[in-house]
Amino acid sequence: MQQNKKPIWATLFTILAIAVLLKMGFWQVERLAWKSALIASIDFEYDKPLEDAIITANNVDKVYAEMAEGTVYRGMVSGALKTDALRFETGAPLNGVPSYNVRANFAIDNQLSVPLDLGLIPYTIKTQTENALKPFDGQDFTFVVTIRKPQDGVKHMPYMLWAESNQQIAHIVEGASTKPELRNKHKSYAIFWFTMAGVLALFYLLRFAKDWRRI
Repeated sequence: MQQNKKPIWATLFTILAIAVLLKMGFWQVERLAWKSALIASIDFEYDKPLEDAIITANNVDKVYAEMAEGTVYRGMVSGALKTDALRFETGAPLNGVPSYNVRANFAIDNQLSVPLDLGLIPYTIKTQTENALKPFDGQDFTFVVTIRKPQDGVKHMPYMLWAESNQQIAHIVEGASTKPELRNKHKSYAIFWFTMAGVLALFYLLRFAKDWRRI
């Protein structure tokens, strides 16, 4: 009578596959913690009193340095808007229409000049927008803005400020910054990978456990 062979290769494959699936599951658990913390930090930024978050020429470096990677800082900034050299850069579609990001220079406290993204406009009104903003050159503004720190930790100088809608120019450009709405599905992803590992382990036991008992 022929003796059953040990399911060595099936065992090795199953162990390796389960290890990979578990690694994917634990990675999603880590991502869940990271995303939850990121969402909490964004909620904090949008719930805090803006009066406690004044960005100045003297503290903007400190603000940026203390930000965690991949997060935003929301605050108020005052200074002079420079619209004599506007830049129009291709942006995300606006209501399905090709658009430009409108960018100007902004002198924080009339001292430190930084780029300021004013928002999106359709391609078709570029010249109209440029002409409408020129009269505001050199005027004092107070903007609610966000500073974004890249997740890779690269510091972009000078800082890019992303303006929320401003009443003085809202009829020209709506504003670039709104509260990010982040999805957090990492819990369901983790459950999926752990479930797959469990299913594979169960399949192995049902298929090969009897072969080991016969040895």
